[in-house]
Amino acid sequence: MEENKQDNPIWEATSDSNDPDYSGKISFQDLRLKIIQQYEAGTIHKYSSALDILASFIKAQAFLYNESSNHCKRYLNYLMFPCIFLSTMCSVLSTVTNTLPEGTLM
Repeated sequence: MEENKQDNPIWEATSDSNDPDYSGKISFQDLRLKIIQQYEAGTIHKYSSALDILASFIKAQAFLYNESSNHCKRYLNYLMFPCIFLSTMCSVLSTVTNTLPEGTLM
């Protein structure tokens, strides 16, 4: 067990140190540097995470675009159906109103 403590560079925060000058405390900066050295994520992991976030953002944007497109198309159809109906009625009624004296003005 004692040789495991000497091999591990982060094993300093114990009170059973044999060094009489050792106070049992390490600075925050030393601890931070040791954690960064041992647990730093590689470049691949950093960029992979960033690309995952970007892909999620693009997927959400595509979803919003499709939903808004469907919404706008639906309301466009609501407006187009009466227009199509009125133009059809006008063309059908134009043949009937030709026989009336004032029918060509309609």
